Amino acid sequence: MSASAPVPGPWGSPAPPRKGPGPRGRAALILLGAVVLAGLSVGAMGLAWEAMGAAPMTVHGWIALSIGAVGTALLTAGLMILAFHSHRSGHDDRVESTESINERIRRRF
Repeated sequence: MSASAPVPGPWGSPAPPRKGPGPRGRAALILLGAVVLAGLSVGAMGLAWEAMGAAPMTVHGWIALSIGAVGTALLTAGLMILAFHSHRSGHDDRVESTESINERIRRRF
């Protein structure tokens, strides 16, 4: 196989090679950042719990706190995905206007 010629840039000069992570690498970095942030949040919540003078947390308490934090994050992400999907697919455009709903209610009574 022969080497291909460099792709010209916007002004005719060859475009420089792309540096940095690709789309999958960026997604992995974002996921890693989210996991680190979640871990720091759980640790901060545990320190705050102990600073309040409450009883020290057992392993079961840490597990429950971790499950609650991760579950809340997943629920938030899922609801945001549904909101974006609804907007992009046009479901939000098919909602009736307030005036037509009010008119339907007036006709019933």
